[in-house]
Amino acid sequence: ETLERVPAPESPLLPALDIVTGEPAEEILKAAERAGAGLIVMGTRGLGAAGRLMFGSTAERVVRAARVPVLAVPDVAPDRLAVDQGRALQSIGHVVASIGLDLTDTIVASAAGEWAATFGTPLTLAHVCPDISAPAWWPFAAPGVESVEDARTRLQSLARSVPTAADALLDVRRGSVAEGVAAIVRDRDAGLLVVSRGSGAHRLGATAYRLMTAADVPTLVVAGA
Repeated sequence: ETLERVPAPESPLLPALDIVTGEPAEEILKAAERAGAGLIVMGTRGLGAAGRLMFGSTAERVVRAARVPVLAVPDVAPDRLAVDQGRALQSIGHVVASIGLDLTDTIVASAAGEWAATFGTPLTLAHVCPDISAPAWWPFAAPGVESVEDARTRLQSLARSVPTAADALLDVRRGSVAEGVAAIVRDRDAGLLVVSRGSGAHRLGATAYRLMTAADVPTLVVAGA
């Protein structure tokens, strides 16, 4: 019944059905392995209290353990991913890559650039410099405070080093990272956010998780370095 409600693309698809019983996240990962999948697509439902519980119990586990990128699609996304009279509606509008200025930057920027090129949409490399507070009596700048100017310079260098991101727009702000990136997504009317799962054993960090739950658009989570 679900497949019957999906608009037919121009080229007929013949999806394989893999129906099993068991713990959802574990079975999804096993199904991806059996299929040799290069991408896992999951619905995350709404992200109110119940939605966050659903996300935490299934999608988060899949993202943490998956060996391939995971595209998390919330309820609000169907209008951007619809198919009309055999044609895919190019309504992604804008692709935003959340850049942490760390070892995963090239991976995130490359993936975002490839998706932007595929959909023929603009790309923005986004970075939010986190606020670090210092005691009121402290006469100097708070230690470790990241300069917006320095962050922009590093984004410019990243864009020059990644062919698919060479023409990317840059958006650097200061504030809460998750809320700041979510604001950039809204301001750009973006239809896709690309984030890193984290590097090494860190896997899905707290910031990546907050980004996924703060942005009400499809979010592509790519593996870290």
